Amino acid sequence: MRPSQKVLRPVVTLLSECPRASVKAAEVLYRFFNMEHIDIMNTYQSSEMNRLERRLIDGDSLDKALLPYFRRGFHSVGCLDKGSGTIFHLLSPGGSSNTESTTSAKKDKYAMNYLSLLSITETGKTAEHDDVDDDVYNCIASIQEARDIIALNMDKSTLNSLKVMAMQVLNKPVSPSYFTSLNNGLPLLIFPKRISEADANSTHSDAKFKLREIAIPYDDESTYPDGLTLLQSLSKSTLSRPKTGLFQWKSASASFAIRPLPIAKVDLNLPSPSMIFQCESLDKVQSEYSRDVNLNKVGYNSITPGQLMVGHEDLQGIDLRYCQSKELSSMFPEAQESLMAGSLDDLQNVNVMVKGGNAQSSNDQVVASRTRIDSLNGLGDCWVEFRANLKRPMGYFEGKSRRKSVQRTAKAPDLPYE
Repeated sequence: MRPSQKVLRPVVTLLSECPRASVKAAEVLYRFFNMEHIDIMNTYQSSEMNRLERRLIDGDSLDKALLPYFRRGFHSVGCLDKGSGTIFHLLSPGGSSNTESTTSAKKDKYAMNYLSLLSITETGKTAEHDDVDDDVYNCIASIQEARDIIALNMDKSTLNSLKVMAMQVLNKPVSPSYFTSLNNGLPLLIFPKRISEADANSTHSDAKFKLREIAIPYDDESTYPDGLTLLQSLSKSTLSRPKTGLFQWKSASASFAIRPLPIAKVDLNLPSPSMIFQCESLDKVQSEYSRDVNLNKVGYNSITPGQLMVGHEDLQGIDLRYCQSKELSSMFPEAQESLMAGSLDDLQNVNVMVKGGNAQSSNDQVVASRTRIDSLNGLGDCWVEFRANLKRPMGYFEGKSRRKSVQRTAKAPDLPYE
Protein backbone atom coordinates (compact mmCIF):
# COMPACT_ATOMS: atom_id res chain seq x y z
CA MET A 1 0.00 0.00 0.00
CA ARG A 2 1.27 3.45 -0.82
CA PRO A 3 -0.35 6.82 -0.18
CA SER A 4 -1.43 8.75 -3.24
CA GLN A 5 -0.63 12.41 -3.59
CA LYS A 6 -3.51 14.73 -2.86
CA VAL A 7 -4.47 16.21 -6.22
CA LEU A 8 -6.91 19.11 -6.35
CA ARG A 9 -9.05 18.92 -9.48
CA PRO A 10 -11.91 21.24 -10.33
CA VAL A 11 -15.03 19.43 -11.53
CA VAL A 12 -17.43 21.27 -13.85
CA THR A 13 -20.77 19.50 -13.51
CA LEU A 14 -23.25 19.85 -16.36
CA LEU A 15 -26.82 18.71 -15.81
CA SER A 16 -28.18 16.68 -18.72
CA GLU A 17 -31.69 15.47 -19.41
CA CYS A 18 -31.01 11.73 -19.58
CA PRO A 19 -28.12 9.23 -19.54
CA ARG A 20 -28.17 8.82 -23.31
CA ALA A 21 -27.89 12.59 -23.78
CA SER A 22 -24.89 12.67 -21.42
CA VAL A 23 -23.11 10.01 -23.45
CA LYS A 24 -23.80 11.84 -26.72
CA ALA A 25 -22.56 15.14 -25.30
CA ALA A 26 -19.40 13.45 -24.00
CA GLU A 27 -18.72 12.00 -27.45
CA VAL A 28 -18.81 15.53 -28.90
CA LEU A 29 -16.32 16.70 -26.26
CA TYR A 30 -14.02 13.75 -27.08
CA ARG A 31 -14.12 14.46 -30.79
CA PHE A 32 -13.99 18.25 -31.06
CA PHE A 33 -12.14 19.21 -27.86
CA ASN A 34 -9.72 16.30 -27.59
CA MET A 35 -10.87 15.30 -24.11
CA GLU A 36 -10.12 11.93 -22.57
CA HIS A 37 -12.80 9.51 -21.51
CA ILE A 38 -12.86 8.70 -17.79
CA ASP A 39 -13.74 5.02 -17.62
CA ILE A 40 -15.64 5.03 -14.35
CA MET A 41 -16.84 1.45 -14.67
CA ASN A 42 -13.53 -0.15 -15.67
CA THR A 43 -12.39 -2.99 -13.41
CA TYR A 44 -9.14 -2.71 -11.46
CA GLN A 45 -7.53 -5.04 -8.96
CA SER A 46 -7.27 -2.37 -6.28
CA SER A 47 -9.73 -2.71 -3.43
CA GLU A 48 -9.80 1.09 -3.09
CA MET A 49 -10.75 1.51 -6.74
CA ASN A 50 -13.36 -1.20 -6.48
CA ARG A 51 -14.82 0.55 -3.46
CA LEU A 52 -15.30 3.75 -5.47
CA GLU A 53 -16.82 1.87 -8.39
CA ARG A 54 -19.21 -0.04 -6.14
CA ARG A 55 -20.43 3.26 -4.67
CA LEU A 56 -21.18 4.61 -8.14
CA ILE A 57 -22.86 1.37 -9.24
CA ASP A 58 -24.77 0.38 -6.11
CA GLY A 59 -25.73 3.91 -5.10
CA ASP A 60 -24.04 6.71 -3.20
CA SER A 61 -25.33 9.66 -1.20
CA LEU A 62 -26.62 11.36 -4.37
CA ASP A 63 -28.56 8.30 -5.52
CA LYS A 64 -30.14 8.00 -2.07
CA ALA A 65 -30.81 11.72 -1.57
CA LEU A 66 -34.41 11.67 -2.84
CA LEU A 67 -35.49 8.25 -1.56
CA PRO A 68 -38.08 6.80 -1.29
CA TYR A 69 -39.93 8.87 -3.92
CA PHE A 70 -37.21 8.98 -6.58
CA ARG A 71 -35.50 5.60 -6.97
CA ARG A 72 -33.91 5.86 -10.41
CA GLY A 73 -30.66 7.36 -9.17
CA PHE A 74 -28.30 9.65 -11.07
CA HIS A 75 -26.02 8.75 -13.94
CA SER A 76 -22.48 10.15 -14.32
CA VAL A 77 -20.21 10.45 -17.36
CA GLY A 78 -16.72 11.91 -17.05
CA CYS A 79 -14.34 13.70 -19.43
CA LEU A 80 -10.84 14.98 -18.64
CA ASP A 81 -9.45 18.10 -20.27
CA LYS A 82 -5.75 17.28 -20.15
CA GLY A 83 -4.75 20.80 -21.14
CA SER A 84 -6.25 22.55 -18.11
CA GLY A 85 -6.61 19.56 -15.77
CA THR A 86 -10.36 20.15 -15.47
CA ILE A 87 -12.90 17.34 -15.23
CA PHE A 88 -16.21 17.70 -17.06
CA HIS A 89 -18.88 15.74 -15.25
CA LEU A 90 -22.18 15.14 -17.08
CA LEU A 91 -24.87 14.29 -14.56
CA SER A 92 -28.38 13.14 -15.43
CA PRO A 93 -31.32 11.72 -13.47
CA GLY A 94 -32.45 8.22 -14.29
CA GLY A 95 -30.42 5.04 -13.86
CA SER A 96 -27.23 4.10 -12.06
CA SER A 97 -23.87 5.12 -13.46
CA ASN A 98 -23.09 1.79 -15.10
CA THR A 99 -26.07 1.18 -17.32
CA GLU A 100 -29.53 2.38 -18.22
CA SER A 101 -32.73 0.47 -18.60
CA THR A 102 -34.16 -0.49 -21.99
CA THR A 103 -37.29 1.53 -21.28
CA SER A 104 -35.24 4.64 -20.53
CA ALA A 105 -33.14 4.16 -23.66
CA LYS A 106 -36.22 3.98 -25.88
CA LYS A 107 -37.76 6.95 -24.12
CA ASP A 108 -34.63 9.09 -24.54
CA LYS A 109 -33.82 8.05 -28.09
CA TYR A 110 -35.32 11.10 -29.74
CA ALA A 111 -34.93 13.54 -26.84
CA MET A 112 -33.21 16.84 -27.53
CA ASN A 113 -30.35 17.29 -25.12
CA TYR A 114 -30.19 20.52 -23.11
CA LEU A 115 -27.27 21.10 -20.77
CA SER A 116 -27.17 23.39 -17.73
CA LEU A 117 -24.21 24.48 -15.64
CA LEU A 118 -24.87 22.89 -12.26
CA SER A 119 -21.68 23.41 -10.26
CA ILE A 120 -17.94 24.14 -10.29
CA THR A 121 -16.34 22.42 -7.34
CA GLU A 122 -12.77 21.94 -6.20
CA THR A 123 -12.13 18.38 -5.07
CA GLY A 124 -9.21 16.51 -3.61
CA LYS A 125 -8.89 13.59 -1.23
CA THR A 126 -5.95 11.57 0.05
CA ALA A 127 -6.36 7.80 -0.01
CA GLU A 128 -4.17 4.73 0.02
CA HIS A 129 -4.25 2.32 -2.87
CA ASP A 130 -1.89 0.14 -4.88
CA ASP A 131 -1.57 -1.01 -8.49
CA VAL A 132 -3.81 1.77 -9.74
CA ASP A 133 -3.09 4.57 -12.18
CA ASP A 134 -3.04 7.66 -9.94
CA ASP A 135 -4.51 9.86 -12.66
CA VAL A 136 -7.43 7.49 -13.27
CA TYR A 137 -8.08 7.04 -9.57
CA ASN A 138 -7.99 10.78 -8.85
CA CYS A 139 -10.43 11.49 -11.67
CA ILE A 140 -12.93 8.91 -10.43
CA ALA A 141 -12.49 10.06 -6.82
CA SER A 142 -13.04 13.69 -7.91
CA ILE A 143 -16.29 12.79 -9.67
CA GLN A 144 -17.44 10.87 -6.61
CA GLU A 145 -16.62 13.81 -4.36
CA ALA A 146 -18.49 16.18 -6.68
CA ARG A 147 -21.55 13.93 -6.43
CA ASP A 148 -21.26 13.97 -2.63
CA ILE A 149 -21.07 17.78 -2.61
CA ILE A 150 -24.19 18.05 -4.80
CA ALA A 151 -26.03 15.59 -2.53
CA LEU A 152 -25.01 17.62 0.52
CA ASN A 153 -26.49 20.81 -0.98
CA MET A 154 -29.60 19.22 -2.48
CA ASP A 155 -33.06 19.97 -1.17
CA LYS A 156 -34.16 16.57 0.19
CA SER A 157 -37.73 17.57 0.98
CA THR A 158 -40.68 15.48 -0.12
CA LEU A 159 -41.89 18.29 -2.40
CA ASN A 160 -38.56 18.46 -4.25
CA SER A 161 -38.48 14.67 -4.62
CA LEU A 162 -41.95 14.69 -6.12
CA LYS A 163 -40.95 17.49 -8.51
CA VAL A 164 -37.99 15.50 -9.84
CA MET A 165 -40.14 12.38 -10.16
CA ALA A 166 -42.89 14.31 -11.99
CA MET A 167 -40.40 15.81 -14.45
CA GLN A 168 -39.06 12.34 -15.21
CA VAL A 169 -42.54 10.87 -15.69
CA LEU A 170 -43.49 13.71 -18.05
CA ASN A 171 -40.12 13.41 -19.83
CA LYS A 172 -39.37 17.07 -19.07
CA PRO A 173 -35.94 18.57 -18.29
CA VAL A 174 -35.10 18.79 -14.60
CA SER A 175 -34.19 22.28 -13.39
CA PRO A 176 -30.77 22.77 -11.73
CA SER A 177 -32.56 24.45 -8.82
CA TYR A 178 -33.90 21.03 -7.82
CA PHE A 179 -30.30 19.98 -7.12
CA THR A 180 -28.73 23.10 -5.62
CA SER A 181 -31.76 25.06 -4.29
CA LEU A 182 -30.37 28.05 -6.24
CA ASN A 183 -32.53 30.01 -8.67
CA ASN A 184 -31.96 31.96 -11.87
CA GLY A 185 -29.08 29.84 -13.10
CA LEU A 186 -26.69 30.38 -10.19
CA PRO A 187 -24.13 27.54 -10.15
CA LEU A 188 -22.96 25.86 -6.97
CA LEU A 189 -19.38 27.02 -6.32
CA ILE A 190 -16.81 25.37 -4.05
CA PHE A 191 -13.60 27.40 -4.30
CA PRO A 192 -10.07 26.10 -3.72
CA LYS A 193 -8.94 26.89 -0.19
CA ARG A 194 -5.27 27.27 -1.05
CA ILE A 195 -3.66 28.48 -4.24
CA SER A 196 -0.09 27.35 -4.68
CA GLU A 197 1.83 29.21 -7.36
CA ALA A 198 4.78 26.83 -7.02
CA ASP A 199 2.71 23.69 -7.54
CA ALA A 200 0.47 24.98 -10.34
CA ASN A 201 2.59 23.45 -13.09
CA SER A 202 0.91 20.13 -13.80
CA THR A 203 -1.20 21.28 -16.75
CA HIS A 204 -0.26 20.05 -20.21
CA SER A 205 0.89 23.05 -22.24
CA ASP A 206 1.32 20.90 -25.36
CA ALA A 207 -2.34 19.80 -25.41
CA LYS A 208 -4.29 20.48 -28.59
CA PHE A 209 -7.06 22.29 -26.69
CA LYS A 210 -7.40 23.42 -23.11
CA LEU A 211 -10.07 25.21 -21.12
CA ARG A 212 -9.01 28.81 -20.56
CA GLU A 213 -12.17 30.57 -19.42
CA ILE A 214 -15.75 30.05 -18.19
CA ALA A 215 -18.14 33.00 -18.59
CA ILE A 216 -21.20 32.80 -16.32
CA PRO A 217 -24.17 35.15 -16.93
CA TYR A 218 -25.91 36.12 -13.72
CA ASP A 219 -28.66 38.33 -12.37
CA ASP A 220 -27.77 40.86 -9.66
CA GLU A 221 -31.10 40.14 -7.97
CA SER A 222 -30.20 36.46 -7.50
CA THR A 223 -28.19 35.64 -4.42
CA TYR A 224 -26.72 32.65 -2.63
CA PRO A 225 -28.01 31.61 0.84
CA ASP A 226 -25.43 33.92 2.46
CA GLY A 227 -26.93 36.90 0.61
CA LEU A 228 -24.02 37.34 -1.83
CA THR A 229 -24.36 37.61 -5.58
CA LEU A 230 -22.12 35.65 -7.94
CA LEU A 231 -19.73 38.59 -8.30
CA GLN A 232 -19.57 39.14 -4.55
CA SER A 233 -18.88 35.44 -3.93
CA LEU A 234 -16.01 35.49 -6.41
CA SER A 235 -14.64 38.72 -4.94
CA LYS A 236 -14.55 37.27 -1.42
CA SER A 237 -12.88 34.04 -2.53
CA THR A 238 -9.16 33.31 -2.67
CA LEU A 239 -9.12 33.51 -6.47
CA SER A 240 -6.63 35.97 -7.95
CA ARG A 241 -7.57 38.62 -10.54
CA PRO A 242 -5.33 38.56 -13.62
CA LYS A 243 -7.54 41.07 -15.46
CA THR A 244 -10.47 43.32 -14.68
CA GLY A 245 -13.58 41.17 -14.40
CA LEU A 246 -11.64 37.88 -14.39
CA PHE A 247 -10.97 35.49 -11.50
CA GLN A 248 -8.20 32.91 -11.90
CA TRP A 249 -9.01 29.42 -10.66
CA LYS A 250 -5.57 27.95 -10.04
CA SER A 251 -4.60 24.83 -8.12
CA ALA A 252 -2.02 22.06 -8.26
CA SER A 253 -3.63 20.40 -11.25
CA ALA A 254 -5.73 23.00 -13.07
CA SER A 255 -5.86 26.59 -14.18
CA PHE A 256 -8.62 28.56 -15.90
CA ALA A 257 -10.44 31.87 -15.49
CA ILE A 258 -14.01 32.60 -14.42
CA ARG A 259 -15.77 35.65 -15.88
CA PRO A 260 -19.06 36.79 -14.27
CA LEU A 261 -21.32 38.51 -16.81
CA PRO A 262 -24.11 40.64 -15.32
CA ILE A 263 -27.24 40.77 -17.42
CA ALA A 264 -29.45 43.83 -17.89
CA LYS A 265 -32.53 44.34 -15.74
CA VAL A 266 -34.72 44.33 -18.85
CA ASP A 267 -33.42 40.98 -20.06
CA LEU A 268 -36.11 38.31 -20.24
CA ASN A 269 -33.76 35.41 -20.94
CA LEU A 270 -30.64 34.21 -19.19
CA PRO A 271 -27.93 33.61 -21.84
CA SER A 272 -26.05 30.35 -21.89
CA PRO A 273 -22.74 30.10 -20.00
CA SER A 274 -19.70 30.14 -22.27
CA MET A 275 -16.67 27.87 -22.09
CA ILE A 276 -13.70 29.03 -24.12
CA PHE A 277 -10.96 26.62 -25.16
CA GLN A 278 -7.45 27.63 -26.18
CA CYS A 279 -6.35 26.48 -29.63
CA GLU A 280 -3.34 27.07 -31.84
CA SER A 281 -5.16 28.51 -34.85
CA LEU A 282 -8.81 29.28 -35.62
CA ASP A 283 -8.18 28.71 -39.33
CA LYS A 284 -6.84 25.25 -38.61
CA VAL A 285 -9.84 24.41 -36.43
CA GLN A 286 -12.25 25.69 -39.06
CA SER A 287 -10.64 23.68 -41.84
CA GLU A 288 -10.64 20.52 -39.71
CA TYR A 289 -14.12 20.64 -38.16
CA SER A 290 -16.27 22.90 -40.36
CA ARG A 291 -17.79 19.93 -42.21
CA ASP A 292 -18.86 18.16 -39.02
CA VAL A 293 -20.04 20.99 -36.78
CA ASN A 294 -21.48 24.48 -37.18
CA LEU A 295 -18.72 27.06 -36.53
CA ASN A 296 -19.49 30.79 -36.41
CA LYS A 297 -17.16 33.70 -35.74
CA VAL A 298 -17.91 36.18 -32.98
CA GLY A 299 -15.99 39.25 -31.78
CA TYR A 300 -13.75 39.47 -34.86
CA ASN A 301 -12.58 42.63 -36.59
CA SER A 302 -9.58 43.90 -38.55
CA ILE A 303 -7.38 43.70 -35.43
CA THR A 304 -8.43 40.53 -33.61
CA PRO A 305 -9.52 37.17 -35.09
CA GLY A 306 -12.24 36.79 -32.44
CA GLN A 307 -13.56 33.39 -31.43
CA LEU A 308 -15.33 30.45 -33.03
CA MET A 309 -18.66 29.41 -31.56
CA VAL A 310 -19.52 25.71 -31.78
CA GLY A 311 -23.11 24.82 -32.62
CA HIS A 312 -24.08 21.18 -32.12
CA GLU A 313 -27.43 19.54 -31.45
CA ASP A 314 -25.99 17.56 -28.52
CA LEU A 315 -24.60 20.66 -26.75
CA GLN A 316 -27.68 22.85 -26.42
CA GLY A 317 -27.60 25.22 -23.44
CA ILE A 318 -23.80 25.56 -23.30
CA ASP A 319 -21.85 27.98 -25.48
CA LEU A 320 -18.53 26.32 -26.42
CA ARG A 321 -15.88 28.35 -28.24
CA TYR A 322 -12.35 28.19 -29.64
CA CYS A 323 -9.93 31.06 -29.10
CA GLN A 324 -6.37 31.36 -30.41
CA SER A 325 -5.32 34.37 -28.32
CA LYS A 326 -2.91 33.40 -25.57
CA GLU A 327 -3.59 36.46 -23.44
CA LEU A 328 -6.68 36.89 -21.28
CA SER A 329 -8.74 39.99 -21.99
CA SER A 330 -10.97 42.14 -19.83
CA MET A 331 -13.42 42.32 -22.76
CA PHE A 332 -15.74 39.50 -23.78
CA PRO A 333 -17.45 39.13 -27.19
CA GLU A 334 -21.05 38.36 -26.36
CA ALA A 335 -23.10 36.49 -28.93
CA GLN A 336 -26.31 37.74 -30.46
CA GLU A 337 -28.22 35.60 -27.97
CA SER A 338 -27.09 38.00 -25.23
CA LEU A 339 -27.89 41.06 -27.33
CA MET A 340 -31.45 39.82 -27.88
CA ALA A 341 -32.07 38.66 -24.29
CA GLY A 342 -34.28 41.68 -23.62
CA SER A 343 -36.30 41.44 -26.82
CA LEU A 344 -39.52 39.61 -27.58
CA ASP A 345 -39.20 36.78 -30.07
CA ASP A 346 -42.56 37.52 -31.68
CA LEU A 347 -41.35 40.97 -32.75
CA GLN A 348 -38.14 39.80 -34.41
CA ASN A 349 -37.80 39.31 -38.12
CA VAL A 350 -37.02 35.68 -38.99
CA ASN A 351 -33.89 36.78 -40.88
CA VAL A 352 -32.26 38.18 -37.73
CA MET A 353 -30.92 34.78 -36.73
CA VAL A 354 -30.70 33.09 -40.12
CA LYS A 355 -27.15 34.18 -40.99
CA GLY A 356 -25.48 31.99 -38.43
CA GLY A 357 -27.71 29.00 -39.03
CA ASN A 358 -29.52 26.98 -36.40
CA ALA A 359 -27.58 25.12 -33.70
CA GLN A 360 -30.26 22.44 -33.60
CA SER A 361 -29.58 21.52 -37.25
CA SER A 362 -25.84 21.96 -37.57
CA ASN A 363 -25.57 19.86 -40.74
CA ASP A 364 -28.14 21.89 -42.66
CA GLN A 365 -26.01 24.16 -44.84
CA VAL A 366 -29.03 25.65 -46.61
CA VAL A 367 -30.45 27.28 -43.48
CA ALA A 368 -27.37 29.45 -43.05
CA SER A 369 -27.54 30.97 -46.52
CA ARG A 370 -31.12 31.36 -47.72
CA THR A 371 -33.42 34.29 -46.93
CA ARG A 372 -36.76 33.64 -45.28
CA ILE A 373 -40.03 35.50 -45.72
CA ASP A 374 -41.36 37.05 -42.52
CA SER A 375 -45.04 36.32 -41.94
CA LEU A 376 -45.58 39.73 -40.30
CA ASN A 377 -44.42 41.74 -43.31
CA GLY A 378 -47.29 44.07 -44.22
CA LEU A 379 -49.54 42.61 -41.48
CA GLY A 380 -48.37 44.65 -38.49
CA ASP A 381 -50.68 46.93 -36.52
CA CYS A 382 -50.41 49.14 -33.43
CA TRP A 383 -51.34 46.22 -31.14
CA VAL A 384 -48.55 43.85 -32.23
CA GLU A 385 -46.23 44.80 -29.38
CA PHE A 386 -49.07 44.71 -26.84
CA ARG A 387 -50.05 41.16 -27.84
CA ALA A 388 -46.42 40.06 -27.69
CA ASN A 389 -46.09 41.46 -24.16
CA LEU A 390 -49.22 39.64 -23.05
CA LYS A 391 -47.58 36.34 -24.03
CA ARG A 392 -44.65 37.20 -21.73
CA PRO A 393 -46.26 39.09 -18.81
CA MET A 394 -43.26 38.54 -16.51
CA GLY A 395 -41.76 41.74 -17.91
CA TYR A 396 -44.32 43.74 -15.96
CA PHE A 397 -43.19 42.41 -12.59
CA GLU A 398 -40.15 43.23 -10.49
CA GLY A 399 -37.89 40.46 -9.22
CA LYS A 400 -38.99 38.14 -12.00
CA SER A 401 -37.26 34.81 -12.56
CA ARG A 402 -35.70 34.61 -15.98
CA ARG A 403 -36.15 31.53 -18.08
CA LYS A 404 -33.27 29.72 -19.70
CA SER A 405 -33.07 30.77 -23.33
CA VAL A 406 -32.91 28.34 -26.22
CA GLN A 407 -29.47 28.49 -27.74
CA ARG A 408 -29.51 30.25 -31.09
CA THR A 409 -26.27 30.74 -32.94
CA ALA A 410 -25.82 33.80 -35.12
CA LYS A 411 -22.89 35.70 -36.50
CA ALA A 412 -22.26 39.20 -35.24
CA PRO A 413 -24.20 41.83 -37.18
CA ASP A 414 -22.29 43.63 -39.92
CA LEU A 415 -21.81 47.14 -38.58
CA PRO A 416 -20.03 49.92 -40.51
CA TYR A 417 -16.65 51.01 -39.21
CA GLU A 418 -16.66 54.34 -37.41
